[in-house]
Amino acid sequence: MLREHGFAKAYRTAQRSGTGGTADVQAPELPTVHFECKCVERLSIRQALAQATRDAGTGKVPVVAHKTLREGWLVTLSAEHFLKILQRSDLPQ
Repeated sequence: MLREHGFAKAYRTAQRSGTGGTADVQAPELPTVHFECKCVERLSIRQALAQATRDAGTGKVPVVAHKTLREGWLVTLSAEHFLKILQRSDLPQ
């Protein structure tokens, strides 16, 4: 989906063990974003965001991209990070 929206170098990593450290998706055009991806029917979003936050380390925005088998992707991040993104966006104020 990232590639479809202009992030041509984005790719899925081989990290699937849940051991932490490596983002599930790497996007060189977005070097400060750490992606944790989940495709499950039931998700504890707070646990997933905590995992993303731990794995992101300092200086990266932890993002959880999640979906079920029958629904499209959603993205969850902290309100603090969301508001910082809005402040830097070109959306009308």
